[in-house]
Amino acid sequence: MYAGQAVGASTGGWLIANNGMGLLHWAGLVLLVVAIAVSAVATRHDKRRLAALSQA
Repeated sequence: MYAGQAVGASTGGWLIANNGMGLLHWAGLVLLVVAIAVSAVATRHDKRRLAALSQA
């Protein structure tokens, strides 16, 4: 969670410092979609691991 906050803050800060204010909302959207995808993959992996452990 803290890594995501750090990535978002540093990306936003870099965009603002480099006159990328117009891209800020798009960068936020992309980072949000990536975070949701990573979370979904991690959840699926964890469910498979737990299912394998319960069968053993």
